[in-house]
Amino acid sequence: KKLSDEGFTFRGKRIRFRIVLYICDAPARSFLKCIKSHTGYFGCPYCIQEGEYHGRTVFLETDSRLRTDFSFRKRVHEEHHLGDPHLEKLNCDMVLDFPNCPQHLIDLGVTRKLTRKWIVGPRPYKLPPSKIQQLSNRMVELQVFIPFEFARKPRSLDFFAQFKSTELALFNSYVGPIVLKNVLPEREYNNFLVF
Repeated sequence: KKLSDEGFTFRGKRIRFRIVLYICDAPARSFLKCIKSHTGYFGCPYCIQEGEYHGRTVFLETDSRLRTDFSFRKRVHEEHHLGDPHLEKLNCDMVLDFPNCPQHLIDLGVTRKLTRKWIVGPRPYKLPPSKIQQLSNRMVELQVFIPFEFARKPRSLDFFAQFKSTELALFNSYVGPIVLKNVLPEREYNNFLVF
């Protein structure tokens, strides 16, 4: 708190700063804010709805009342809180200063889940073996066109279980729109493009 309020002195000069955002995955966010896990019934960090269990905890409402810094600090929704976070002592917004992490939501979340359904999921989502092989071959063929700035090049779907988030991000943003064309049914392909 003192560092946040007063800053620090470096080479005779007062340095002030402000933490703008806390970038962390969902378990770390729950830990830092002393709130229920994102898998808990009252675990949504942004709205007040109670989750429902459908094989996992889901939040189905799209117009639920939103949490605010004021409601968080006043513990208006007690079932959301597990304790008193030290971060509340700082000048930060306990809701808006903790954005969602795209790596976990998009890359390791939606992209991985969609791709898994296409290659190993149940019908009607799973692609026929010939389409899976076509998709895998296209990914391998694109390796030579991926610049070195990307941490990983596309690999065969034989290694899908070991794909890292950077590979899934590359697939989602660059490779997927190319290799999925005429492999996925048109409706699913268009859905992939807009997500």
